[in-house]
Amino acid sequence: MSSPYNLNKNDSYLSWRNKKLSQYPLDISSLFTTIKNSNQPTESETSELKNTVSQHNLALYRFLDSALRDKTAVHTLGKRLGLHRLDNNICADSDQLTSIEVRKNTGQHEYIPYSSRKLSWHTDGYYNTKEKQIN
Repeated sequence: MSSPYNLNKNDSYLSWRNKKLSQYPLDISSLFTTIKNSNQPTESETSELKNTVSQHNLALYRFLDSALRDKTAVHTLGKRLGLHRLDNNICADSDQLTSIEVRKNTGQHEYIPYSSRKLSWHTDGYYNTKEKQIN
């Protein structure tokens, strides 16, 4: 198997690693895609997001219109990207998205996204059942 994740094939991993490092974004703006109409992201905009994720394992987006506080736009964009099933977490809002904002004693257990504490590197999903682990 030539997968870069096969620990028995070091050459595959090194090739994958070198490719990723050669594509490392030197300017954070290269990670952003601007969505002009949050109600109808274009094929070009969604393709740009997909390509950015493919290259960098991360993509950032911004809505130009007034959708900043309207989570319907996030659902719309997710559907355009093929995300049809949300993995609800224990602190998600009723629409299954999680608002990342400072909250005081709302049952969020002092999790960093809901406080003003500094965020450090982490991986989500460690609390999921074995069948829903994020690997």
